Amino acid sequence: TVDVSYALSNSLSIGTATTIEINGEMMGAIRVSTILPLIDPSSGLRRIIWQVEESYVDLLAGRYVNITPW
Repeated sequence: TVDVSYALSNSLSIGTATTIEINGEMMGAIRVSTILPLIDPSSGLRRIIWQVEESYVDLLAGRYVNITPW
């Protein structure tokens, strides 16, 4: 999951695809599977759930990654 600003979340739709990186190295491909409708009132962020489509390495749960702009 990734929490993104409301404005940025408006540019996403189910099926939007991009890649993930760790330390500048591409690690795999991901696709939006769920966009939660609620906006967190304290942060203004919306939660986006991504599905890993293809991974070039074993990705551990809780690992921080960078998402390439879509």
